[in-house]
Amino acid sequence: PVAVTGATAYDPDGDGREHDDEAPLAFDGDPGTAWSTEGYSNRDITLLKDGVGLILTLERAAELDQLEITSPTSNWRIQVFVADEPAADLPGWGDPAASPEPLPAGTNTIDLGGARGKVVLIWILDRGDGDGRAAAEVAEVRVTGA
Repeated sequence: PVAVTGATAYDPDGDGREHDDEAPLAFDGDPGTAWSTEGYSNRDITLLKDGVGLILTLERAAELDQLEITSPTSNWRIQVFVADEPAADLPGWGDPAASPEPLPAGTNTIDLGGARGKVVLIWILDRGDGDGRAAAEVAEVRVTGA
């Protein structure tokens, strides 16, 4: 494992906030707590803006093998970016290290293919199933690499 030492909500196209105070819950070791996006009426967040995300800061730069995400959210869509430092906007992150198929609820393991960096952006494009103003949630994350 490569330890996650910090987490920050990331909303460069909106008001700059996305439940910031909950961000540390994504790596607190308790799958019963979670960081969540704001509520969105339409599941496709990209109809409103490019997306929203959660930046994970790692203990050190590494070649990253996998990102494990535990979430109660069903049928949500993300991209994962890896960089040396956070960027001010999405284009600054470069190309995604992974763009998995929609994720089911539970624990999902995403292959990062050895992308090297010290920060990981979980970029949420679709908040998944849910009625009304629903949110995507990240309950726990784990990163592995060398």
